[in-house]
Amino acid sequence: MGIPCNMIAAMCSNNGIGYKGNLPWKLKKELEYFARITKEVSNPKMKNAVIMGRKTWDSLPRNWKPLPGRYNFVLSRHAIDLPGAILCSSLDNVIQKINSPEFTNKIETAWLIGGSQIYEAALNRNMCDRVYLTRILKEFECDCFINFDFSKGYKEISDERVPKEVQEEDEVKFVFYVYEKIQ
Repeated sequence: MGIPCNMIAAMCSNNGIGYKGNLPWKLKKELEYFARITKEVSNPKMKNAVIMGRKTWDSLPRNWKPLPGRYNFVLSRHAIDLPGAILCSSLDNVIQKINSPEFTNKIETAWLIGGSQIYEAALNRNMCDRVYLTRILKEFECDCFINFDFSKGYKEISDERVPKEVQEEDEVKFVFYVYEKIQ
């Protein structure tokens, strides 16, 4: 793939990432981190892309659709109307589209932002160059999980944009990690 593809996710101690179509936690600092990391580009003439499943799109608050400052690609097997987003039928379809002449000079990085089916398909296909993972050091009730061992095929690295210290908000501690694919 030409354009770098990264994954960003937040996961609690039981590997949960969602509950009833929403995040199980309310962590403003973590959401601000997500927005900053997925928007940040080195070339001001370009934007990043966010790639998500339809359920993730549906879970976004109405005033956040599409996620501002980024190209929004939504995967769905069904033809649906997604104002402000680009509909794709599969992960292969979205990869083709972002690497097409229409987008290659417009997109700096593609970010996989969920849900679990998108994450697992991309990880199992070794598509993610980097994984930006927030580990929430508490267990929450979840019905959506990531089942992947990041110690296999990835190494932990540092990124100057990512705080190293433990974060805390509303008595919930969390840590930002960055993993890079081992070549």
